[in-house]
Parts: sequence; C-alpha cells; structure tokens
Amino acid sequence: MIQDDSYFKLTQDTALLSAFARVRRGERALDLGCGCGALGILLLGSSSDTVCDGVELSSGAAELARENYAACGFTARGEIFTADLREKGAFACGAYDVCISNPPYFTAMEGALSPHAHLAAARGDTGSTLDDVCRAAARALRWGGRFYLCYPPRRIEYLHACLAKYGFHVKAMRFVHQRPGAAAQLVLCEARTGGGEGCEISAPFWVEGADGGKSDEYRACFP
Repeated sequence: MIQDDSYFKLTQDTALLSAFARVRRGERALDLGCGCGALGILLLGSSSDTVCDGVELSSGAAELARENYAACGFTARGEIFTADLREKGAFACGAYDVCISNPPYFTAMEGALSPHAHLAAARGDTGSTLDDVCRAAARALRWGGRFYLCYPPRRIEYLHACLAKYGFHVKAMRFVHQRPGAAAQLVLCEARTGGGEGCEISAPFWVEGADGGKSDEYRACFP
C-alpha cells in the first residue's frame, strides 16, 4: 500500500474491523470515508467474489486509494468516488448489501486534532460526524443491509443513538482490550436495517495475551 503522512493511514482499528466484518460471496460493499483504501483492500483480499467501492472527500486520499486498488489488482472490483458522503449523488442509494466505516471518533472540542486538515477530518468531526456516516449508510444500504463500524466504548451511548436515529438495530458487538484486565479500548459493531431486536455480545478480543505477547487470535487475524 502507498501511504502518505498527510492522510489517515492503515491502523490496528481498521485491521480489526476488517476481520470482524462479514461480506458474503457476490455482495457489494461501500467504504464510507475510505481514506487511502486500506479497509476495502483488506476486505477484497479476504474474498475473491465481492465488490467494495469507496467514497472519500479528500481528492488526494481518493487518488491514493485508486492507486492502491490498482496495485493490488482490484480495479475491476471496486470504484473510488471523490465525493462528500453527506451529499446526495455521492453514491448510488440502496445499491449495497454492506457498508463499512472507521468513522471520526472525536469532536473538535476533545483534545488537539492534527494540524493536517485531512487527518483532523478523518479523526475528528471537522468533516463528517458519526451522525453523517450513519445517515449515509442508511441511504446506501438495501433493506436488511449490514453496517460494520468501530468506535470508542466511552461514546457508546452516542453510537447507539446515531444508529437508532436512522433505523438501524445493533445485532452484534465485540469489545477489544489491549490485554486481560485492561479496560476496553474499542468496540466493533454490526448493525442492520430491519431484523428486529436482539444483540449478540461476543467474548472479548485480547490484542495481547497474559505473557505480554500478541494473542493467538490476534496472530490468526494477521498472519
């Protein structure tokens, strides 16, 4: 992958989200705020019969995503749109089975954001907010479609509120901890349009084992 310090790079959170998401054969996915294309590339690399488009506001990051798709041989399996996901026409509505996103985590009032405008927009709400991303996912998905995203556990109430606002039901969650005994640092979430109530909470995901090395499950995700 080609990456640039001016744009949001591949992170552990993105990699863990790609391992959590389930895209079935023949399904079409959309990466909302795709950056340099890392999440889409990880999903496409795990299945030979899926499509993953991406939408990205930054023209520079979107061009990197196109280059990365081409370098990985995925040009025919996904298109990168340079567009604002908040705007109508950014992508085809109701055309996707799955949406994925590593959305902005923080508000502009929470701590110092990056001096790089593109990084500040990726991690803070100076560009789109979580509410914007959830609204975009609701527009993009077919009825019964699935939305996979990750978010800080301390803001889980806001996450649930945004999803519910746009008709999503949370169907599965998994909390990520650095090591046994440590507080959760990330929540992985699957939400669906329709499907009724009921949510499966999986066993915790440990990044490290008791011995301080990477856990067996972590190594299995990233051999």
